Amino acid sequence: IYLNPKKKYRIGFGFDIKQSDIEDIGVSFENRFKSRNIFKNGENLQLSAVGSIGKSNDVTISQVYFDATLKLPKFIFFKNLTKRFGSDSKSFISLGSTNQKNIGLDRTSFRFNLDYAWENKSTYFNFSLSDVELINNRNINNFFNIYKNSYNQLNTIAQNNTSNSKYFNGGNLSIPNGINSFINDVLNNNLTINEQNDIQRIKYIENRRNRLTSNNLIIGTTFTVSNNYDNRYDKDNFKQWRLKVKTAGNLTSLFVKENPDGFKRISDLIFSQFVKTEFSYIKHWNISDNSLIAFRYFSGIAIPYGNSKNIPFSESFFGGGSNDNRAWQVYRLGPGSSGASNEFNEANFKLALNLEYRFNILGRFNGALFTDLGNIWNVLDDNEDKKRTFVGFKDLNEIAIGSGFGLRYDSSLFIFRLDMGLKTYNPAAVKNRRWLKDFSLKKAVFNIGLNYPF
Repeated sequence: IYLNPKKKYRIGFGFDIKQSDIEDIGVSFENRFKSRNIFKNGENLQLSAVGSIGKSNDVTISQVYFDATLKLPKFIFFKNLTKRFGSDSKSFISLGSTNQKNIGLDRTSFRFNLDYAWENKSTYFNFSLSDVELINNRNINNFFNIYKNSYNQLNTIAQNNTSNSKYFNGGNLSIPNGINSFINDVLNNNLTINEQNDIQRIKYIENRRNRLTSNNLIIGTTFTVSNNYDNRYDKDNFKQWRLKVKTAGNLTSLFVKENPDGFKRISDLIFSQFVKTEFSYIKHWNISDNSLIAFRYFSGIAIPYGNSKNIPFSESFFGGGSNDNRAWQVYRLGPGSSGASNEFNEANFKLALNLEYRFNILGRFNGALFTDLGNIWNVLDDNEDKKRTFVGFKDLNEIAIGSGFGLRYDSSLFIFRLDMGLKTYNPAAVKNRRWLKDFSLKKAVFNIGLNYPF
């Protein structure tokens, strides 16, 4: 047996060209540095930095991300537990920061994690003792420039109900003064709106704006258990289950006094309080040497309470996209039967089920036939829109169904994937037009991805 030590230092570089809904064209650079055995006791330090710059219309946008992770081959602060779990015990200390400019609300975020990981009889555990995230939005007046759907809805309502020049500029609501004055006057009953549905729409948009522009402080703990932590799919009849539970704000709430407005704050910042659970199950059945059936189930719910009336955007669920329901674009499914009327539609309850038949076509080219089911809803929060809310089992008729065909190329390093999804059952349509009315190539959604979705 010949043993060769790994190199003490490792440096890596990455380069990407990208395009998205908010970025016409952009480039990003990634640098990674790793130092093994940095303190002479088996500790590994990894530093990474990612920078990107791009164009959105005539505006230059940029983002910088830094991360530092120290991995230790023991439980720090818990020596007795280290002796019990032996070589399976590990600790991770992570620090990360992100700074965005001209992207959305110019968000700055900071993250700190202290994690413990161990294995017991092929079951993998991860306990994040300290899971802290601080999000600061520095340009909240830019909200209606980013969320155009919300702006267009308010603009139409305003044009149909008033001609007061203080709200408008060139016939449209001005941003931010005109639209803010319009919302405040309606909600304070200083301006009469004839349609009750329009009033409810204004209340919903304002509530959503307050939630998405609020700075968030999340202080919690996370526990994850899985039977297959390495995520390898090269095993016959592969099976994986994973359970994750996260709580935030409970311990903090015990030591912070409540303000007269009913909320508890740290440095004038309302911290989040919620419990969140996720469960996923993946199973592969081998049919032959060149074909298999893959199945995935996912459910997740995040319930706000105490110091929170809703869930932070970063902890909510979304539907659609190349790894979810492929007949809908990412963030364009749900909530419920609302029809995804907002940008970046999200909610705090999700159900999803995926079934895929994978087979070889020729050589390195493979194909797949798939059916995706699922949706997201609001539940047990401050949302009052019935189309977005999950009330009971009757709302399961709002589960969207997408079907399609996928083409894959196996390069031996990764799987290049192209999937075409068709809307088989669309819960956003009226009830007698939900089945197969949008099942056409004109309304097909094409997804490009790397590796398998599950």
